[in-house]
Amino acid sequence: LLRDVVEAGRPAADSFQKGDVWLQGTAVPLRDGVLLRLRDITSALRLEEGVRETLDWVRSMLEATPDAFFTLDADWRITYVNHEAAALSGRSQEQLFRQILWQACPELLGTRMERELRRVASGAGHTIFEWRATPGRWHEVHAWGANGNVSIFGRDVTARKQAEAERDVLLSREHSGRLEAEALVHERTRELMAARERLVQSEKLAMAGQLAAGLGHEINNPLSYVVGNLQFALEQLEPLAAQGAVREALARALGEAMEALREAKEGAERIRTTVRDLQTFARAEEPQL
Repeated sequence: LLRDVVEAGRPAADSFQKGDVWLQGTAVPLRDGVLLRLRDITSALRLEEGVRETLDWVRSMLEATPDAFFTLDADWRITYVNHEAAALSGRSQEQLFRQILWQACPELLGTRMERELRRVASGAGHTIFEWRATPGRWHEVHAWGANGNVSIFGRDVTARKQAEAERDVLLSREHSGRLEAEALVHERTRELMAARERLVQSEKLAMAGQLAAGLGHEINNPLSYVVGNLQFALEQLEPLAAQGAVREALARALGEAMEALREAKEGAERIRTTVRDLQTFARAEEPQL
């Protein structure tokens, strides 16, 4: 370093290692000598190396992840884009790096992606939303801003969306099946109620038949001798009414009495017919003597 300064006559700087220590030397030629300044830069070099190793590790991690990631500066220039994000856009990393996002990917204009990124860039902090990058492929996008820059992270959630769609289909089918089952239950309930009404009606008819049988029996017993006595009275009075020796008044009275007896007999016969009709509720066959 000193030789270079003396021979060239111009200031020079260089770094060199002394043991575990790194020194940066700066030499300036003077009229009668050389001014040399030495500065310990070991910590700065180690810090720079650590930062470089960290950046390399972060870069390798971002390149290895199956998720998309890219960053933007305040002018919307792409300052970093990993392989997955570039593949998702259909372009290479070289084509996207340092390009303005809206010029490199004009298909994003007017989409939710543009609205959300502009909102974050305006100071909204962060946002999470779902975005369909391509037909049939969904991503869950996380975007946040810091110091005028915007970072975007997108995770593929296509499998989850498909599972949700399948779940919705199953729920819809289950709901339809439940509605059909409820309709079937209502229909069976109506049929059961109708059968119950028919059963109650048949029980009423059975009770009516029993009542008709008992009532017919109770009416037929006294009715039989009423009809018999009426018939006997008519048979006894008819010869007397036919004899000419009976006086006219008596004949007229007998005639009226016989007429009344005939009407009584006709009424009794009508009662007997009604009782016979009632007995049809109690048995199907015709009554036989």
